[in-house]
Amino acid sequence: ASGGSGASGGSGASGGSGASGGSGASGGSGASGGTAGTGGGSGGSAGSTGGTAGTGGTSGSATGGTGGNEFECTSGRDELLGPIDAVSTGDITVLETANGVSTVYIDASAGGYQNQATNPAIYLDLANLSRVDITDVAAFTSSSWDLALKRDLIRSNGGDSGVGAAEVAALSKAFDDVTSADATDASFEEDDYLDNLCIPQTDPTGKPVTPFSGWYEYDMQNMTLAPAAITYLIRAANGSDLYKLEILDYYSTPDGQTGATSARYRVRIGGL
Repeated sequence: ASGGSGASGGSGASGGSGASGGSGASGGSGASGGTAGTGGGSGGSAGSTGGTAGTGGTSGSATGGTGGNEFECTSGRDELLGPIDAVSTGDITVLETANGVSTVYIDASAGGYQNQATNPAIYLDLANLSRVDITDVAAFTSSSWDLALKRDLIRSNGGDSGVGAAEVAALSKAFDDVTSADATDASFEEDDYLDNLCIPQTDPTGKPVTPFSGWYEYDMQNMTLAPAAITYLIRAANGSDLYKLEILDYYSTPDGQTGATSARYRVRIGGL
């Protein structure tokens, strides 16, 4: 679909501009070159007789490429996630660090279960283990964050969730045993919860399916969430830094104990 934008990118308009260059070529050939659009290259050769038009063709191609990167399912994503144009006031606190591994408290309660629809996600920078003060709306076009947490939903900055290059792989391996070598054969996935028709792919609760979707087991008797035995490998939004993450608790207190309030995570995070 993005490629189609290229058609728009044929924004050929710009290519067309190149066609004005084609006027340098005086020959509609330059225009035909513009028509090729994809085709900056083709346009270049078609208009090679009028050298200047060739240059215009190249420029048109670049414009087309930019158009091709535009996110096409904005309305579907907004309807699904309900982005809030405000910054989270939740806390992210490093409780302890030892041997390169930090235990971190993250308040992703979003005002509580009843108020979540009017409160934003909290955004985590894995390199600094700190909150990124950014709104849900601005986060879609920012690479400053790696993970977004809101209640039991965890997203990463890539694919349908953002412009970053974040990817996640779930491993059934103990956290302490996971090393960078595990990334070689891991199946990394980006957030991909909107299909080619922009139709949301959701779980039974109506939330988008992400690589983190299986992080908990639901206790029907007590109506509580318990972390599954999963270690997550996370490639950060910059596409290169690698981390491992284990969820320890969904009912943490700010001092790292277990309490009664939900969506307050205690996690372990280590760089690889």
